[in-house]
Amino acid sequence: MGIVKKQIIGYFFIIVLPVIAFGMWWYSTSYNTMVEQYVKSKQQIFEQSYDNLKVQLTQMESAYQLFQYNTNVNDYLSGLPRYEGDYVYDFLKYIRPIYILLYFGNPHIKEISLYSNQPSILQVPPEIMSEDEFADQKLLQQINSLKPASGLWQLNFHGDAWQSDLRFYQKLYNKNFDKQVGFMEIKSEHHIVTKFITELPIDQQAQAYLMSNNTIVLAKEQLRSIVEEENERTDRLLGSEEVFYTTSKMPPAFIHALYLSEIGLRLIIIDSGETVFSNIQKQTYTLLAVLVALLMMLSYVYYLSARSISRRITKLARHMKRVDSNNLRSFTSTVNEKDEIGYLTTSYNHMLARVDELINKVQRAEIMRKEAEYTALQAQIKPHFLYNTIETIRMLAQLDGNKQVAELSFVFSKFIRYSISRHQEYVKIADELQHIVHYLHIHQTRIGGRMSFQITNDERIETLHCPKFILQPIVENCIVHALAQTLAAVHIYITCTIEADYAIVSISDNGPGMTEARLAEVKMALTHSLLDKDATLSESVNPSSNSESNDTIGIGLTNVHERINMYFGQQSGIIIEQNKGQGTKVTLKMWMDSSK
Repeated sequence: MGIVKKQIIGYFFIIVLPVIAFGMWWYSTSYNTMVEQYVKSKQQIFEQSYDNLKVQLTQMESAYQLFQYNTNVNDYLSGLPRYEGDYVYDFLKYIRPIYILLYFGNPHIKEISLYSNQPSILQVPPEIMSEDEFADQKLLQQINSLKPASGLWQLNFHGDAWQSDLRFYQKLYNKNFDKQVGFMEIKSEHHIVTKFITELPIDQQAQAYLMSNNTIVLAKEQLRSIVEEENERTDRLLGSEEVFYTTSKMPPAFIHALYLSEIGLRLIIIDSGETVFSNIQKQTYTLLAVLVALLMMLSYVYYLSARSISRRITKLARHMKRVDSNNLRSFTSTVNEKDEIGYLTTSYNHMLARVDELINKVQRAEIMRKEAEYTALQAQIKPHFLYNTIETIRMLAQLDGNKQVAELSFVFSKFIRYSISRHQEYVKIADELQHIVHYLHIHQTRIGGRMSFQITNDERIETLHCPKFILQPIVENCIVHALAQTLAAVHIYITCTIEADYAIVSISDNGPGMTEARLAEVKMALTHSLLDKDATLSESVNPSSNSESNDTIGIGLTNVHERINMYFGQQSGIIIEQNKGQGTKVTLKMWMDSSK
C-alpha cells in the first residue's frame, strides 16, 4: 500500500471520525442542557403562579380570625342573647360590619356563612344559619372532625369543568376554646381557579388538566392519547409528587405536575416545548456550520502536513533511483526542516558525499585543502583593524548622540586592547583593576540592575606588578554562576589592602555559596596542586557547579594559583572561604618583597 493511500486512511480515522464524534457529543450535551433548563424554568414559573394562588387563599382564610376572636360572634353562635331583638341588635351592630369589611376587602370572597350548632339562635340567611340547614351531612362530618386551627378546602364542579365552586370550612369555638359553637363556610368566586389556570405562562399548543382525588376532570383519554406509550409513567405521575418528565415521542412533550395541597388538586400541564425545540434547531444548524468549518480547517492542515511529507519522500525516492557511479550528486530539498525526513535526507547526502569522496579522494582532498587555506586567510583579522573598527563605531555613536553606545564601544575597545595585547606578560595591579572595571561595566550594561560591584583600592599597591589575567577568571565566575543560582541581585566586592608584608586582593559575592564537601575538595586540590591545568574556574570555585559542567571560563584555578606562587614566592597563593548561602570569597595573597 502506497503512502498516499495510508494517508487517506489516516485522514478518515484521525480527522473525520473525531470530528463526527465531537459533533455528536456536543449536540447531545447541548440538547440535554437546553431541555433541562427549559423544563426547570417552566416549573419554577408554575410554582410562582401557585404561590400567588396560595396568597389569595390565605387572604380568604384570614377571615376566620375576625369571627373567631369576636366575642359578639361567639355569644351569638352560643345562643346567649335571650330575646330576638338582642339577636337583631348584635347582628346589625357587631356582625354585619365584619361581612361588609370582608366583602369589600377581598374581591375573591363570594359569600360567607356561619353555621351554629345551637338550633335556638336567630337565623339570618345566608350569613348565619343552623347546622341543621347544612345539606351535605358527609361533608359536615369531615368538618366536625377537623382539628383546631385547621381548615378544609372543598372544590365542587357544576357541569362545566371551569365553573367550579371552591369553599373553605373551619370550626368556630367559644371564648375559652373548650367547646365548638359552629363552623364557618367561605364561598369563593368561581373564577379564582379558572384565572389561575388561564394566566399560566404556557403556549397556545399546551394543555392544562386539573385532577381531584386522582381523577382527571377532563377525559383521561385525552391525556393518554398524547403519551399513550408512557402509560406506566403517566400513572405514576398522576398519583405521586413527581415534578415533571418528557415523553419519548419525537418531538417529545413536556409534562409538568404541580400538587395544589391547599385545595387537594393536582395540575397537569402538557407543553409541546415549541420554543426550546426551535432554539435546538437553530443550535443544530450552528453546530453543523461549525463542524463543517472545523472539518475543512483540519482537512486543510492535514493536507498540508501530508503533502509536505509525501512530496519530500517521493522526491527522495526518485533521486535514489537515478543514483549510480556516474551520478553522485547530493539530493537538494526545497524544504529545510530538522525532522525525521530531514535527518534521512542529511544522512543520505552524507552517504553520497562519502562515496564520492572515496572515488575522488585525492582530487577532493586537494580542493578541500585549498578551500581551508582560503577560509583561514579570510578569518585573519589584524588587531589594529579591529581597534579601528570599534573606534569608528564609537565615533558614529557620538555623532548620533547615543552616549551609551559610544561609552560601551570605548570600554569594549579598552577591554579588547588589553586582552589581545601580548607585549606585556606582567602588569600593574592598577591596570588589572582597570581591566576588571571595563569587564564589569560591559556585563552591567548587558544585565542591568541584576548586578552591581564595588571596588575598594589601596593606593600603596597600585604600582605593584603581577601576572596578567589573575583577576578576570574569578570575577567572571561570580557573574556567570552567582547570577545563575539566584533571582536576586548579585553584588561583587573587590577589596585591595596591605596586611604586614602581603598585598591582599579579595573578591567576594553574595551568591548562594558552595557545599562543605566541595569546599574541602577545592582546598585539598590547591594544597597538593592536583587540579588539572585544564580545569576551569567554574569547576573549581562555582558553589553549585559539578564536574560535568560544560561552562568553561578563562584560565584554570590551578594556573592562577601557580602563577601567583611562582611570581611572588611559595608564601603566596589563593585562599577560598565561604559561608553556605552567603556567597564565596576568593583572596589573592601576594608577598610584596618578592614582587618584580
